[in-house]
Amino acid sequence: RFSRAMGQTANDYLLLCRIERAMQLMRHSASTIAEIALAVGYGNEASFARAFRRKTGLSPSDWREANGPLTRL
Repeated sequence: RFSRAMGQTANDYLLLCRIERAMQLMRHSASTIAEIALAVGYGNEASFARAFRRKTGLSPSDWREANGPLTRL
């Protein structure tokens, strides 16, 4: 039912939600990538980085550098 209603599987939808939330956190917080990975539901930074790269084509660090307005200390 979910796939018919949403046009994607529940797993794909969850992945998209996690990646979008991670992008918000990377853009608007000073949290580390590891902290963000845990906050969006990944057990470790490596699995988060793989999923993020598959969805965006960039590593989380590269994405943050290109898109995050926060100046790194």
